[in-house]
Amino acid sequence: MESETNSTGDLKSFETFDVEPESTGEKIFASIKIVIALAGLIGNFTVCLVTARLKRQNVHILIVTQAITDLLASLALVLLTLTDIFPLAVPTNAFWGYLYCFFWKNGVVLFSLFAISTFNLVAISLERYNAILHPISHVYEFSRRKVFVLAALAWVFGPMMEVTFVIFVNVGVEDGKCLYSDQYEKTRTVKAIGLLIFFWEYFIPCIIMAFCFTRIIFTLQKREKRWKKMEMPTVSATTTHFATNTENVNEKETTGNGRPKGTSSSAASIASKQTRNVTSTLITVFAVYVICWSTEKFLFLQYNLGGYIDFGGLLYGFAVSMAMLNSACNPIIYALRYDQYRKELKLVILCAGCKHNQPVASSIQETGQI
Repeated sequence: MESETNSTGDLKSFETFDVEPESTGEKIFASIKIVIALAGLIGNFTVCLVTARLKRQNVHILIVTQAITDLLASLALVLLTLTDIFPLAVPTNAFWGYLYCFFWKNGVVLFSLFAISTFNLVAISLERYNAILHPISHVYEFSRRKVFVLAALAWVFGPMMEVTFVIFVNVGVEDGKCLYSDQYEKTRTVKAIGLLIFFWEYFIPCIIMAFCFTRIIFTLQKREKRWKKMEMPTVSATTTHFATNTENVNEKETTGNGRPKGTSSSAASIASKQTRNVTSTLITVFAVYVICWSTEKFLFLQYNLGGYIDFGGLLYGFAVSMAMLNSACNPIIYALRYDQYRKELKLVILCAGCKHNQPVASSIQETGQI
């Protein structure tokens, strides 16, 4: 049976990685990983393509960097699974053998990308927090440069504990096989780093994101109540006026895109709705992240505290599958919840099936999609 380990301290006693999966369960699990990874590749590539066409806002830049990270994680998952199914020869050179066995076969590269994705999601929550709670300072002080700095910091701090873990684990190559020292599973230092990884890559990011999004939700609710109170005295008069004049709107009184004149006065309201929509979408992304990763993280928390894990059991397979599935979930969430993304995605799909863009644009305008 193939032995498994990764940089969060989840491992079996083993001799080598470089054997072909024997059990039906392992082959099924490998197939599931391939399907998840391919879905992540296609979905996140689509997010990059579609979001790049939207207005270049801070949140869109971070969404693209999130998609790029998840795209790379999905690619790494495909390649890592393929090298499990079709083992490669381990480099005989000590240095390259170490890099191959630990950084690649041990999953450090893959889990580093997962960590970067988590920290990028933290960056998104901080950007949304500043945009909703401090809109004026966000406009004048939250520059494009700061956004790129946030994205870069995710790549610096995300894999930090994974690299730390590498330093304290002994790995070697013998007879073309990846081997680890007998002390690997028993070392207290390794267990301690496993605990630090739980807090660094999961618990602390979740606390930050939960705080930001909770404050955002309460703030948006308060603003909505204030707007309703301000609109209440004029509701009846406005409704009567609208009912009287709606029937008088004809083609001459509409703008070029088929909307009545005067709708530009509601631009602020539309922008507010778009802000609430993208924020609610990202809150959903955070909720799905917690659902996907919680089982895996708490499973290995108890393992690093001295508990037991059945690495061939159903719970372990479910936990790992859910964690990997998270990289493929975000594109689906955007398509279902984010209005701007969904409209632009429809435009991309329609344009892909047409030779000329003008008929597509006209048809979308007629249906009110733009």
